Parts: sequence; C-alpha cells; structure tokens
Amino acid sequence: MAKSRVFPFVPKSNRFLEPGDFFGMPLPNGRWACGLVLGCLVDTRTAFIGSLFDWVGDEPPSCESVSGSDIPYITSHHVKTISGLGLTIDGNCPVDQSGLGLRRNVFDVYRGGLFEYNVEGNERQDRSVPAMHASSPGGLYARAIRLYGGMDDTEEIRLYLGSLRESLAQTN
Repeated sequence: MAKSRVFPFVPKSNRFLEPGDFFGMPLPNGRWACGLVLGCLVDTRTAFIGSLFDWVGDEPPSCESVSGSDIPYITSHHVKTISGLGLTIDGNCPVDQSGLGLRRNVFDVYRGGLFEYNVEGNERQDRSVPAMHASSPGGLYARAIRLYGGMDDTEEIRLYLGSLRESLAQTN
C-alpha cells in the first residue's frame, strides 16, 4: 500500500515525488517563483526532472495561480534543490506534458541537454524544449532569481542562496 502524501513535505529522496508536484521559491525582491517536478530519473533515489513555471507572484504559488503557465526549461536536479534550501513540496497540480513530448522515467541528461529515447528504435532524439544543466542544488533556484528575482550578479545570488542555507541550519 502506498504511503499517502500530506502537503507540505520535505523530500529526502525522489521516492514520493510525482509529476505535477510544485514548490514555491521566495525571491530576494519579495516575490515568488515556482518550481515543478516533471518526473523522476530511474536508477537513482535523489534525481528528478524539473522546471520552473514561467510565473512570478506576490504570494506563494498555488495550483490556481500557476495554471496555464508555460514550462520554458527542463532540467535534472537533486532533491537537495528543494530540501537543501529549506523548500517544501507544497502541492500537486495536473500539468499537461503532452506538448513537451515527455515520458516519465525515459530521460537521459547528457552534457546539459535533455534527450528522449525512442524506446522502439533505441535512438536518442533532441528535444525541442530547451534544456539547461543544473547540477548544483541551487541551479534551478539561481535561474529563478535571475529571471524573476531582480538579481543577475552571480556573487549576489550565491550570497542569497547561502543566507537561505544558513537560516535553514539555524532552524534545525
């Protein structure tokens, strides 16, 4: 019997992550961005495929507020992208992935690009959706800060993410 999920929760592995899970990211300008889980990578307990919604708001995200938002980037991430910065999975919204051509657990992230396997022919096909590599736990968050948070300087972003980690350490 599968364990029921109660929101919000902090993922320690990808075991309980599901497509459509979303997480709010407070930005340095006082606004919010929203991250999204699209699926989990196979043969690992810590990696998932995720994205940012093309959305920014004055309040934390909800299914209603992000509904209809584009998914401009697809990337691979470690669960510490969420848990390592004090974020939580805040809920789950149905996300139409049909335009993305994604199939859960059939991904190969290679040199910063996302490829989809044609299972029948075992061929890799480049995706039309741009992919960016986010190997560091703060990669997706840094992208959100650049796009929506009013910061572009790498050092300022690093300091902001460091302050989040510090405040998390103090609360634990």
